Amino acid sequence: MNPILFDNILKESGIKLYNYNDFTILEKIGKSESANVEKARLESLECIVILKILKVKMSLGEHVIREFIVELQTLHEVSEPPHPHIRHFYGVAKDNNKDQYFLVLQYAD
Repeated sequence: MNPILFDNILKESGIKLYNYNDFTILEKIGKSESANVEKARLESLECIVILKILKVKMSLGEHVIREFIVELQTLHEVSEPPHPHIRHFYGVAKDNNKDQYFLVLQYAD
């Protein structure tokens, strides 16, 4: 599956797709083999968020990617309207230079 198809499936699902350049990276919070986490400012909403790298293998079939997006939709649904005990899920950010995707989550102090 190519990144353009992934982007289109995301948009069809109603999940907001941000451009990575819409964020100002404030600090690296953590890094491991499975995840990189950054604290960032989402300029359009003037809020502090967490960007967590989303390691999606584009070699996976469309069916698997669609199932994954259903999981993202569920995350979106449980965070709308915002709940005091659940981090808000804003959507997904894409770094077009690297075809990398990030979860955009509420920053919890």
